[in-house]
Amino acid sequence: MKVVIIGGGVAGLAAGIYAQRCGFVSEIYEKNPKLGGFCSYWRREGFLLDNCVHWLVGTNPKSEMYKVWEELGVLGNGIMVHQHPSFFQVECEDLRLVLWNDIEQTRKEMKELSPEDEVAIDDFIDDIERCKDLDCSIAPPETKNAWDDLKDFWRIKRAVPVCLKYQKMSIEEYAKRFRHPLLRKFCTCYLPETYSALAMLYTYAMFVSGNGGVPEGGSKGIIDRMVGLYHDLGGKIYRMHEVREVSVIGRRAEGVYFEDGSSTEADWIIAACDTYETFEHLLDGHYTETYFKEKYEDSSKFRVFTSVNCYYASDVKAEEILPQITTVVDANLIVFGKLRTKFLLKHFDYEPSFAPQGKSVLQVLLVNMFEDDYDLWKNLYDSDREKYWETKNQLGEEVMETIVRRFPEMHGKIHLLDVVTPVTNHRMCKAYKGAYMSFTLTPEVEMQEHDGRLKDVDNVLLAGQWLEMSGGLPLAATSGRYAIQRLCRETGRTFFNR
Repeated sequence: MKVVIIGGGVAGLAAGIYAQRCGFVSEIYEKNPKLGGFCSYWRREGFLLDNCVHWLVGTNPKSEMYKVWEELGVLGNGIMVHQHPSFFQVECEDLRLVLWNDIEQTRKEMKELSPEDEVAIDDFIDDIERCKDLDCSIAPPETKNAWDDLKDFWRIKRAVPVCLKYQKMSIEEYAKRFRHPLLRKFCTCYLPETYSALAMLYTYAMFVSGNGGVPEGGSKGIIDRMVGLYHDLGGKIYRMHEVREVSVIGRRAEGVYFEDGSSTEADWIIAACDTYETFEHLLDGHYTETYFKEKYEDSSKFRVFTSVNCYYASDVKAEEILPQITTVVDANLIVFGKLRTKFLLKHFDYEPSFAPQGKSVLQVLLVNMFEDDYDLWKNLYDSDREKYWETKNQLGEEVMETIVRRFPEMHGKIHLLDVVTPVTNHRMCKAYKGAYMSFTLTPEVEMQEHDGRLKDVDNVLLAGQWLEMSGGLPLAATSGRYAIQRLCRETGRTFFNR
């Protein structure tokens, strides 16, 4: 039974690996010369630019998600995981605050900074401790019974009150419980302030629990290991094969047509690419699921966010200058008429292979950009390509000047390597509105999940982070697993069991 998988990102590779493990004949078709999707990387001037992995949920061997990464070849078998000493550092005038891996150290330094916030600080740290129990599910909801649900609940029981309390509260509102401006600032510098406060607590909890480390090799290591395992299992990969259309006759998809005019037949198709691209282009707008349609039509409620990422080569080791691996830097940047007051500055010295000896690669994340920011970049790209390149490179230079003002030791020792805009995300991954994550989890939006099926086409399944709110690599991986679990149920096969 032949399974055609559209898209060679984490979701597509996961679907392919599980398909091979379950005895299907699978083929992955990827439009780019390199696999990975948003788990992307490339080289400039001998430096490796990792455009994805800052931390990965599932690096704690006790977690359910670890089992998935192990099955996919990403973790286990002696693969090292970097557990950074700190999550990030944020500054305010001459004061600094570090969110340490050691949560009690964070508590201690917060109280030293602001004794009047002792109660709020204790609440924050205690809630982080409870959220450490949160974990990903690795089975589709429809395969679970009441006993499975009870076990899931029991595993996360300490975190349930925290989830109920903060899911409907924004990060902006949560920050107001602190009196000190630096404590308020740390809340809003990593995720959009409109995001659910639960997301902020969850993110830091995964980091301090050892469940948010960075696998050896970063994005490149993850994809290299997944591609290697897929090949070892007998899977076939076709690069530079962009799908133009999924051919549907009646209630069945017969196969896919490619941009070069060729085609291939399929018994089953798994669309592991952007869902907007799947519905609007590959299926010509005829089979859009209500779950997605309502979100595309109400962007004020179901928001997506994106970023601009800048990369720099440093002639000196960054760890000798930068206080932490990730530092929040204050800025005064105007991007398309909007003031940007901060960005995240990160170095990769924990991965010696990312830069020539004695040098470093730096990444800047201008986060908290949304659909309208994508539209501004896209309009410029479409109307004046030369101006687009000029604008993004000018922004990269202005960011570099800000870095040097904060860290004068880097004057004359860093230069711009590359700038990634929301248009880059769309061009490389056909990403809806240039978003690198799924629909944002805000207080106004309930946690939702699509079942990965099309009600009007019997043999097409969906995979990818867009099937759940928030998104991310773990959800991409589990969605590929879910797709094959569902396929096994449909075809009467037994799903892979280690």
